[in-house]
Amino acid sequence: MRLSGHGGDLLCACRQGSSDEVALLVAEFGLLDQQLATLAAAIEQSQATLITEEEIIPVASEIPDMRSRLGIA
Repeated sequence: MRLSGHGGDLLCACRQGSSDEVALLVAEFGLLDQQLATLAAAIEQSQATLITEEEIIPVASEIPDMRSRLGIA
């Protein structure tokens, strides 16, 4: 993707990776988003006390991992 920079310079913000890698990241993000939506719904319905460690720990560990793999950590 090319973006116009300050003064008319062009900057290139490219993510290198195969289509399969990108598809995997998208699928993993979708799963993480779904898990977070479920947890958020429980909190909004005042059922946060019903959320178990088994539900929180995988999500909590996946977020930093996903950020790192995307290069936004």
